[in-house]
Amino acid sequence: MPHYTTPTHRVIRPWRSEDIPRLWSLTWHTIHRVNCRDYTPAQLDAWAPAEPDPHWWEKLIFDHNPWVVEDTKTQTLLAWGDVQPSGLIHCFFCDYRYQRQGIGRLLLNHLLLVAQQQSLARVFVEASETARPFFLAQGFQVVHPIQAELRGQQFAIWLMEKFL
Repeated sequence: MPHYTTPTHRVIRPWRSEDIPRLWSLTWHTIHRVNCRDYTPAQLDAWAPAEPDPHWWEKLIFDHNPWVVEDTKTQTLLAWGDVQPSGLIHCFFCDYRYQRQGIGRLLLNHLLLVAQQQSLARVFVEASETARPFFLAQGFQVVHPIQAELRGQQFAIWLMEKFL
């Protein structure tokens, strides 16, 4: 699927290798500035360590092949996310400076279109407590809560789904 430009100088496009450091920066700052409402400092550091393993991060990006939302005027990455062949939305992050401006909805609608073009009947996400209200507002339903562990920290997250 080719990228497209919205009327507000925002383009949704496949990721490029030069995006990798900026994707980490967006993710780290968003987790530490937004998810801090719902998670402890130790959980935030486990989720987004100050010094990530660069091989792990590059592999995650290569394996998940995400889409990015970029402001074409400033070349700022605003959001990124992916949808896997199983229907899993594995990563979904909107820069903390650009939340509540419709950018997350724009990206999610694009991912849903990608899923429909892959003939998926359902998408699902393991949403953080912070992201749960966003996904509920976009028509996702809670399937059940999950206790997940990452780098020795326990996280309360939510399995959510949406039928297409």
